[in-house]
Amino acid sequence: MRIDRRFLVIKLADLGDVLLATPALRALRHTYPLAHVTLFTSPIGAELMRGSPLVDATIVADRHLADSLASLAQPRVLLSVMGLSARLHRQDYDAVLLLHHLSTPFGALKWRAITSLVRAPLKAGLDNGRGSFLNPRLTDQGFGAMHEAEYALAIAAALGASSPDRSLSLTIPPEAEEEAKRLLTQHGLPPNQPFACIHAGSGGYSLARRWPAQRFAVVGDALDAAGLRVVLVGGNGDSASEVRSSMKRHAVDLSGLTSILGLAALLRLSTLFVGNDSGVMHLAAAANCPMVAIFGPSNAKAWGPWRPEAEAARQMIVLAGPCPEGGPCLYTGHSVGLREGCAQRHCLQSITPDQVIAAIRDLHVF
Repeated sequence: MRIDRRFLVIKLADLGDVLLATPALRALRHTYPLAHVTLFTSPIGAELMRGSPLVDATIVADRHLADSLASLAQPRVLLSVMGLSARLHRQDYDAVLLLHHLSTPFGALKWRAITSLVRAPLKAGLDNGRGSFLNPRLTDQGFGAMHEAEYALAIAAALGASSPDRSLSLTIPPEAEEEAKRLLTQHGLPPNQPFACIHAGSGGYSLARRWPAQRFAVVGDALDAAGLRVVLVGGNGDSASEVRSSMKRHAVDLSGLTSILGLAALLRLSTLFVGNDSGVMHLAAAANCPMVAIFGPSNAKAWGPWRPEAEAARQMIVLAGPCPEGGPCLYTGHSVGLREGCAQRHCLQSITPDQVIAAIRDLHVF
């Protein structure tokens, strides 16, 4: 394949999913340094990749665009789809990388329709029996058989792309660093004060991934007692207020106050991250922040924090509660599974604050 090829990478997804695609983007850039790489992604994905040397252009769409046939009946959605279709069809690409599973029949139909608009001889992706439109096709072995970052790397490898660096890529501009430092100073944290970030949310996709806020509060009190200030991060609705009100000691609440890249800069300055399976967790992994990640019903083998370097990987601990039914129940086989988990949620309930505190001590970060 020529080194000056044009690639369209499709990852119309949220924060964590886009970050897990960055090792594949680096593989393309490393192997084809003169290639033009366009990323078809969500607004948050485009913001995350702003300034990244791995991407030359972005095509931005709502990640829920055309999620159902009924949505296409809405004039606003239909106009957006028509505009996107025209833009995709105007471009000449040499290859498409579809970095999505074909988990549902409608989803497979949507990706088939979108890729059919693209003029490219190669359309690489994962096939679970619904991917006859792909070429080359890689066997989708199911969620957790490979990490999501590894699946993306395998699709890139099918087009001859690889890189010795398989880590996540995150470009933090100077203005984001200044934002993080300014917020810390405004809230009484001097530049050299060590602090831990706690994220008690999980995004809106599945609230079942949230460990109870009261247990995060116990962990926060223990961290503060040990001399590590606690900073609550995330977006509005990420349970920060519940953690703060349940703590006996003081916590700085920066939830909802940071931009995406400002949050990344804050995590890079942090001594420790403690949080649920979420996009913020993946952002902390990309920022090389030592972490304890708490997993419940979702599949840690598929979606766990990704840091393949041996030394860095030792700075990450994943706590996944056991399931009496043999879970996980979210992202199993080739299907999404139970988005909100089971009613009992034994997995998360079984993880205690003492376990999390012990895991933090094992990191030896303070």
